[in-house]
Amino acid sequence: MARLSDTAKTTLQRRVAAHHAQHWPQLSRLDVRWRGSYAYIDAANPDGDVQQLCRLKWNGHHDHWEFADARQSTGDTGGGLAVR
Repeated sequence: MARLSDTAKTTLQRRVAAHHAQHWPQLSRLDVRWRGSYAYIDAANPDGDVQQLCRLKWNGHHDHWEFADARQSTGDTGGGLAVR
């Protein structure tokens, strides 16, 4: 797999920001962390709690990502953030 491009990172960050504004304005922020070809998206509530939402794996194009929710990517079988 090729190195994760800056274009892919910028495109994903913009899409996450737009999704946050349109669908989850009650959250303080959505953060994107990078590790290799993976992007991890975390949500912060107004009270300061941060919870992992999902992991995305880049497939070589800025619009091609594989999705795993936080429970799948960590092996957790409990709870999670309910965002409406």
